[in-house]
Amino acid sequence: MTAETLTVSPIPVGAAHGLAKNLKVFYSKYEIAANVEDGDIFQLGYLPKNVMVCGAVLVCDDIDTGTEVLDMDLGWAANGGGSATYTDPETGLSYTNSGASASAAGFINGGVLTGDGIAELHTGNQRIQFFVDPLFFSEKTMVQIEANVAANSFAAGGAAVYLIYYAI
Repeated sequence: MTAETLTVSPIPVGAAHGLAKNLKVFYSKYEIAANVEDGDIFQLGYLPKNVMVCGAVLVCDDIDTGTEVLDMDLGWAANGGGSATYTDPETGLSYTNSGASASAAGFINGGVLTGDGIAELHTGNQRIQFFVDPLFFSEKTMVQIEANVAANSFAAGGAAVYLIYYAI
């Protein structure tokens, strides 16, 4: 077997990128007290304008007990920014406003939230998504959870969201 050397572009170090990147976390929790129905939308708050979202986490309590069918996604409402673009001055890469149109599952397509995690290993209602290329939002954008399938056997609980982003 022959060893192979792989190369990669150097990590840019600057005020807004590389090792000096100033990551922020958007956090919001929604307490769901009534039975979740197909099409329900839970508005969580706004991302500020001119941000790049790198990753998302959706965590829910076991709000559909028994044989779970509840399917919830994490996305955004349209932000009115049209097809605004941003070109990164260090990499030359261009990004188009992701929030030009609404996307119910733009951050996370949650699928059925089982709620039946393995103790101390993972939570069945946890979804984590990081993006190969960050998502650009040119305007203040409403973050929201949308239910695609009603809960089979509802139990009140919370749904929390963490978005990892940086401002440009």
